[in-house]
Amino acid sequence: MKSRNPALPVIAFLMIATSAFGQSARTGSVAGRVFNPANDEYVRNAQIRIAGAGAGEVALSGEGGFYLLGTVPAGDITLELSGSSLF
Repeated sequence: MKSRNPALPVIAFLMIATSAFGQSARTGSVAGRVFNPANDEYVRNAQIRIAGAGAGEVALSGEGGFYLLGTVPAGDITLELSGSSLF
């Protein structure tokens, strides 16, 4: 008859929980301005999101083209812009 180690499920849970908590602390923010060089104006109401983030956070540029994405994962990212005033 095989004996099972009852500590293994607990250890696996602690490793997953530690990993999840460690990742949530590794976020930052990205702020900037959206500018359209074709008409020399800052763009208002442009949508800015992290490429490949699915249904992640979307920022909307305000007066002067300013935007802020508040929960950005650590590391390199690519931003996507969309909006009718960009074209």
